[in-house]
Amino acid sequence: MAFDNNWSYTPLDLTFFINFFFRSFFGSIVFGGIMLSVFAFYLIEEVKTNFNYYKKNNFLSIPLLNINVKNFILFNILAIYSVVLAYSILKESVIAPKYFLILIPLIIIWVSLKINENKKNYIYNFIIISTLLNSIYFWNDLPIDRSPTREALKIINNLNIKKIYTTESTVFNNYLSNYNYAIRNKLIIKKLQSLKTKEKAINFAILCLNYPRFEFGASNRKLEDLEPQCEKVFKNKNFRIQEKIFIPDFLIVISKSNY
Repeated sequence: MAFDNNWSYTPLDLTFFINFFFRSFFGSIVFGGIMLSVFAFYLIEEVKTNFNYYKKNNFLSIPLLNINVKNFILFNILAIYSVVLAYSILKESVIAPKYFLILIPLIIIWVSLKINENKKNYIYNFIIISTLLNSIYFWNDLPIDRSPTREALKIINNLNIKKIYTTESTVFNNYLSNYNYAIRNKLIIKKLQSLKTKEKAINFAILCLNYPRFEFGASNRKLEDLEPQCEKVFKNKNFRIQEKIFIPDFLIVISKSNY
């Protein structure tokens, strides 16, 4: 039995960068935009400086080739961006948070080092004031909650179902299998690819991580809008879908064989 796992990656879409960076990690779209604008400003200045050195001397004399912490961090930022975007354009999209998480601290550290080079830290003072204003204004704006894993397992267990198949990776399945609620209620977690014909005559549940809200950086997406992300995984005629249960970040499918 083969399943298409391409759906598990975020499609190459510019809105990913806006939502993910601007809101999810900097607290708001406005403050995220300010931080990335500051990063872009210093990056452009860096490019101009190195280009001027290149015109006056030669390529080997540009400051970017000097071995120091600041250049090392910038190389990593540019390398991560370039590799992920190139792979997404040339082969298949892997625009997902796990590939970009390391960029956030690197960007903040690099911007901090560049700000520290200035004798008059107008930008530093501007960021401090912006941070305080952003924190005050969005004080009651709760961060995106973690995925309701316990709730999903509880719903399945309350239906007297002990076998759960997921569309996720082995890492996610190990996480579920070692979840206290799953251990206490003797829930069996397997990958959907391992579903065998002889097991299709019993009730079981399929748990699909339905593109979590934090991957889009938006907590107000309608749950029904997320259905197509999991839907194509269940185009299999060997079992019948009896019920679909939507909760934030998860689609739970209660299934039974057609036989």
